[in-house]
Amino acid sequence: MGWGGDVFLFEFVAKIDIIEGEFRFNGTDKGVVTPAEGQARFLNFKDLVLATGSRPIVLKDLRLDGEHVLDSSGALDLTEVPKRLAIVGGGLVGLLVAWLAARIPGTDTCLLDLNPERAAIAQTLGCRFASPA
Repeated sequence: MGWGGDVFLFEFVAKIDIIEGEFRFNGTDKGVVTPAEGQARFLNFKDLVLATGSRPIVLKDLRLDGEHVLDSSGALDLTEVPKRLAIVGGGLVGLLVAWLAARIPGTDTCLLDLNPERAAIAQTLGCRFASPA
């Protein structure tokens, strides 16, 4: 995972351990983390932050191509301002990308979601909304 300079800030400045893997609670102040490779590690803690991250859902009829269809990381890495941007999915990451894109001058942003109740959220974010429902 690309932590870059954040590792220094977390581990050495803030004295926070970064442990990657699958976590399972074994009580209110203990748990076990199993990394992708290696042995499980049992932890006792006073405070715990679980940063779960996210993975894009790959849709059958909308394949990522890195040019016209991007995941959220690809959208955030764009080097040119798009004239139009459609965000598929109104989950937490989709709403964040829609909010950011709606603030780019000259970009027409539309949130696409199956839930028509997200229309009000899209309007608050400053973008259009479309739903097949």
